[in-house]
Amino acid sequence: MGIPCVGEHAKRRRKSHVIRTYRIKNESAESRVIDAKTGKASFVGKAQLTDETLTGRAGKAASNLNFEMKLTDDARVRGRDTISFTLKDQSNRLVFSSCVEGSLSIEQLIAGGNVVVH
Repeated sequence: MGIPCVGEHAKRRRKSHVIRTYRIKNESAESRVIDAKTGKASFVGKAQLTDETLTGRAGKAASNLNFEMKLTDDARVRGRDTISFTLKDQSNRLVFSSCVEGSLSIEQLIAGGNVVVH
């Protein structure tokens, strides 16, 4: 990702000095909303989360999580596209967020490439 997340999740991660690597695998797609006029899109479904921090060994996995990906194609300025990933359990508790501020996942700048919403 581009600019580092400055939310609570990132602050906790920096304190522990451990950067974790996760794999998110989509299990099913439930809906998608695309608005080409605003350049915004969201995808909702079920996903599995696996901690792969230790090389060569998959850690604990959680499945049947509620998955949401939001992205914004800022066609006005190249290099200003953003994205966020959120996983919640069946009780609607936050399990993973690409960047969390309070109780909301916020979109971050993408470090490279170009998102196109149409």
